[in-house]
Amino acid sequence: MLREGSGLGERGVRTSAVALGVVTDFAATLVGLVGLAISLSVAANGSPEGAAGGFAAGLGALLETQSVGMSLVGINAGASAIGGFAAGAAAGRAQVRHAFLTGCIVLALGLFLAFESPDELAYWDSLCSLALTIPAALVGGWLARGRRR
Repeated sequence: MLREGSGLGERGVRTSAVALGVVTDFAATLVGLVGLAISLSVAANGSPEGAAGGFAAGLGALLETQSVGMSLVGINAGASAIGGFAAGAAAGRAQVRHAFLTGCIVLALGLFLAFESPDELAYWDSLCSLALTIPAALVGGWLARGRRR
């Protein structure tokens, strides 16, 4: 039986912790993508000052490189681990379960967004990112569990 205001849903899941994990995942992804975009822009133009003007011109060509695809996969996996950790830490118990649920929600949203991705991105990048979402979130939950011991 649930106490009113306990924040627990079915099976003792704290929905607020899962929501925090999802938001943290997307925020970490955004920070990673902005960092990647800045570094690509600087690489394309040689200096931070010239980066703003030539960003759009060089970005299309750079997105087709394999190293950028690997960077995107790494950013997404890292963000999922951070989101899983945030969900597990916020839950305080059953950290891996909360991280798993966070990974499932992020995967569902990622599948939806994958169909909207630009043509420049290779399909294997999206496939690898989606395949690593739940395992990376589980690693984050496992790390959050270890933090409590």
